[in-house]
Amino acid sequence: MPLEKEERKKAMALRATVLVGKNGVTENILKEAVDQVKKSGLVKIRFNGPKEDLALFEEGMQGKATLVMKVGKTLVYRKRR
Repeated sequence: MPLEKEERKKAMALRATVLVGKNGVTENILKEAVDQVKKSGLVKIRFNGPKEDLALFEEGMQGKATLVMKVGKTLVYRKRR
């Protein structure tokens, strides 16, 4: 899971474009994250709900995108290579 210096810089500068609130992870949120990763290559997801939602989200994204960074309640995914 090591990142190149340029990839890390892009991921850190990226604003969270998918926000998961207290309603938790839904099919629509997973679909939106996959669509954004396909479109732009990188997507940053911010969780405002419980930490258990992170595990649910990671499960739902498995095989669809690659997790490149996890800091607190923020995840960054990139297109599978």
